[in-house]
Amino acid sequence: MISPNQIAKRINMPVQEWKGNCYMIASLLIKHGIVKGKLRYGHYLGPVAKTSMFNYGQTFQRHGWVEKSASVVVDPTRWVFEDVDPYIYVGHPKDLYDVGGQLLKQAMAIPYPEDSMGRTIAVPEEVTFHMHPFHHVRDTITIEQLMWFANLTPVVLGEHAKPIYKWLEETDNAALIPIDFWGMVMEAV
Repeated sequence: MISPNQIAKRINMPVQEWKGNCYMIASLLIKHGIVKGKLRYGHYLGPVAKTSMFNYGQTFQRHGWVEKSASVVVDPTRWVFEDVDPYIYVGHPKDLYDVGGQLLKQAMAIPYPEDSMGRTIAVPEEVTFHMHPFHHVRDTITIEQLMWFANLTPVVLGEHAKPIYKWLEETDNAALIPIDFWGMVMEAV
């Protein structure tokens, strides 16, 4: 991996301007062909130095990075959290990178909206099969219930995510899926 100063020249943005611009810098790494992978946004769960501009006392920070594979991330701005000299982190995510903020979303999950009212949409049997592990669905579902399914995290949905997402796309309801989750499932590295 080349140095932050070499990257700064290629992307035409000085390293000192990278602070607070993690997603943009990560996207520029991909755009300029410096790194191949998927642009990711979610939470950084690692340590934050007391002297970092991001030390708010939170247990997570909104953050962007590049995912080269399931076991390798490239984080051009991790040094900002650590308040050290600029460097490019390349390594295993080690449970420090949470794409789409799945852990927080799971912790704040609401129960299935049983008494949901309003417009319904027909659910084919092959899709209800993929929904059954999470809640018993008959042949129709309301938009509120559909939103509940669309917001289950890819970790929770597991192998059922892709068929459910494909069906949501076919029925013009893919916009209900958080974009980070869509990217994880449908645009895998």
